Amino acid sequence: MNIAVIDDNIRLSKSMKKYFCEKGDSVEIYNSRGAIMSRTDFDHDVYIIDVGLPDGNGLDIARFLRFHEKTLAPILVVSGYQWLKTKLEGFKIWIDDYIVKPFSLHELDARIGNILQRMSHNNENRRIIQYKNISFHEHSRKIFLDDTEIVLSKREREICELFLRNTDQFITRYKLIEHLDMQGPSHTKISNSINVSICKIRKKLWADFQLKTINSEWFILES
Repeated sequence: MNIAVIDDNIRLSKSMKKYFCEKGDSVEIYNSRGAIMSRTDFDHDVYIIDVGLPDGNGLDIARFLRFHEKTLAPILVVSGYQWLKTKLEGFKIWIDDYIVKPFSLHELDARIGNILQRMSHNNENRRIIQYKNISFHEHSRKIFLDDTEIVLSKREREICELFLRNTDQFITRYKLIEHLDMQGPSHTKISNSINVSICKIRKKLWADFQLKTINSEWFILES
């Protein structure tokens, strides 16, 4: 298991690295927001992130990992503060746990183990999402029509994934923009870009993808 520790407390970071390395895991330490964000790939199995970093808020890193990189890896936030507002903000962006300093490394290890065990159980039960003749393989994030893999752009795949996970539920255009983490000069240009992507998806999946648009602002994938 490859663990990323993002904490400016050098002593604590080294303690975590020593503990997990003795268990056979590998640990990479980043002492600032800039250090981790300078990476070109984010392929760690677990992220342990401190809230109070010298050059920014650790929750911004968690938000980037979840909404931009679309990582499913466990994210544990650690902090010396017990503020409810900070905890709620973290869980809103889908962190897996929030641990207040000081904490026991044994407890941290146990919490990571519980999260990984729960994820493994969920993966067994939700490995493939099936919709008509379309199947979405969660592990590889590939989409198939019957037995043929459909080649989609990153944005097209993310749109498909959102709707396949939420069939028969209304999705607002705002939620779709938020899910795609899109930024641009105007709402109109962003909306037009989404419309183009949806049009391409419909052409590639044709009648099997029953996505309806309501008043230009609501979408629903009907089963």
